[in-house]
This record gives sequence, structure tokens and C-alpha cells, in this order.
Amino acid sequence: MKYFSILLVASLSLVFSSCIKDDYMKHYDKCELCSDGQFEDFYNVPQGATQKILIPIEVDPSCNCIVSGKVEYIVNNKTFAVVDYGDGECDEWAEKYMGEGKCGKKACCKFKQDCTKVK
Repeated sequence: MKYFSILLVASLSLVFSSCIKDDYMKHYDKCELCSDGQFEDFYNVPQGATQKILIPIEVDPSCNCIVSGKVEYIVNNKTFAVVDYGDGECDEWAEKYMGEGKCGKKACCKFKQDCTKVK
């Protein structure tokens, strides 16, 4: 029983320390490509969702894309997704954070905007 307790404590400490370490590491530069298509069109909010602008949206006319800003999508009074349009670079890419990932962090994926829709 004593060995079991020591093994349990050692295992739990590894799990919790990996989550603590994970919280300080930035994995978002390794976002996979999005494949679900949800919440990727700023101008077409899905039925049943509301859009809340967290950081004002900025469009750069030189590339006709949203280049910065952050939008939260709320479904059933809960945050369902957050889309981050970047830091001002005309690169057409945005990152979407949805659901719960490892250690309670949001799962991340990136998608290329359709800049022909930008108004």
C-alpha cells in the first residue's frame, strides 16, 4: 500500500506539473489548419450565435483583408469560439480557438480568410 501511495503521488505530480508547464508554453504557433468551417466568415454569423467584438476589427485596403481584431462567438450564453485576426499583417490568416484542449486551454486552428467578402 505504501508503494502504491508513493506511485500515485509521483504520477499526479507529473500530470499537474506538465499542465503548469503547458500553461506557460505557447503552442498556438503550431495551430493545425481548420477543417470545420465554423465561425470563419466574419460577415455571416451562424444562426443561434451572437458576435461580440473584443478588439476592434481593422481592414487593410491594400490587401482587402481583416488584419487585426478579435471576435467572440456566443452560443447558448457560452463562449463557443474566439477568432483572432492577427496583429496588422496582410497575411489573410486568422486563428480560431474552440472547445477545451489540454489543461483547460482552448484548442486552436488557423484558417485563410476569403478577402473577397471584406466590406
